[in-house]
Amino acid sequence: MGKQTIKMNKNNETNTLDHTVHNNNVIIHPTHFQQIYNLHSITPILESAFTSNDIKTVVIDLKNIRPIDSLVIGNLVKLRNDSQKNGKEFALCNVADEIRMVFETAKLTDFLTILSRDELGI
Repeated sequence: MGKQTIKMNKNNETNTLDHTVHNNNVIIHPTHFQQIYNLHSITPILESAFTSNDIKTVVIDLKNIRPIDSLVIGNLVKLRNDSQKNGKEFALCNVADEIRMVFETAKLTDFLTILSRDELGI
């Protein structure tokens, strides 16, 4: 398992985004919902995953993401579509019950794959 931190400066702020690589999955660990609002922090990780033959699935860990709104949902759908266009699977993990209910209400549970930690092997 590896861990890298990407630091991006925007408006004189440092935005740190961690990710791990485990069992052919890149697992992105946003620490707050703004990192999903602004996909610039995720883009370098995605570009690396999309060009790697070793990465099969892009996973977004939603452990620290609350609240969730339509912009976050829209960006998750965009990440899913971008992953599939690049031949990668896309999934979410650590989805809180209240977020799962939002996905169910929006009828996204068949569209967005949600994995447990056991399914990820972590």
